[in-house]
Amino acid sequence: MVVLPITISVFGAVWFALVVPGMAGSEWWQGLSVYGKWVVYNAGMFAVITGLFGGLVSIILSHRLSVVQMLVNGLAGFMVFSFVLDVYQPPYVIDKAGTWLITGGDTLAEAASDFMVATAWEALGAGGSMLYYLTYIVTPIMVVIGAVFLFGLNRFTQLFAEAI
Repeated sequence: MVVLPITISVFGAVWFALVVPGMAGSEWWQGLSVYGKWVVYNAGMFAVITGLFGGLVSIILSHRLSVVQMLVNGLAGFMVFSFVLDVYQPPYVIDKAGTWLITGGDTLAEAASDFMVATAWEALGAGGSMLYYLTYIVTPIMVVIGAVFLFGLNRFTQLFAEAI
């Protein structure tokens, strides 16, 4: 029952801890877009959260492992982790004036969620202080609302009621 979530989590941990750090200076990594770097970097984190959080929530709520529920719950958990918690992890990539503080290079900085989100908002025409507020205020609010809808408001409250 728990073999699949554990296997997915172990794969994610190996990917995230051993494979991705070696890519940072590679020519292949440098050729990826900001969005591609974000996907490659976060694939391991998605697997870990899907296996641990998604699998655990699936078992708690239905008393058995449902692969579909594990994936949905894992996606909701990943959205909150990546777009809310990771966005607020220092260092910020832009300041309140909308000036880029980190410009990438041969590091994993371009794989950070706030770097990717700010790049997307900038591509849509945002600039200056609006870029900062869209990245660090609006996006996390939108993602939390999306995660609650994805997870389901009833299941969301049920999970926390059972946890308490």
